[in-house]
Amino acid sequence: MTSSSTTLSKEGLGQQPWWVAEWMELINSYRYKKRLERAWIYAREGNVLSIRFEGRRVQARVQGTEAEPYKVKLWL
Repeated sequence: MTSSSTTLSKEGLGQQPWWVAEWMELINSYRYKKRLERAWIYAREGNVLSIRFEGRRVQARVQGTEAEPYKVKLWL
C-alpha cells in the first residue's frame, strides 16, 4: 500500500470527500464533541490556514487568538 498525500487550502475546506462526513459522524459520537464544535467554528470563520492529509496523519495550521498560528496533529 502506498502513502498518498492530500493538501487542502482555506479555499478547499468546503469540498469534502464522502468519507469525511462518515468520519465526522463517528468523531461526533465520542467525547470530543465540544472541541469539534469549536474546530468547525474556526473552519467556518477561515481560521484554518492549511490542512494536510498524509496516510493516517492529519496536520493543520490554525489561527487562534494568539499572533502566531498553532499546529494541530491527529493520527488515525
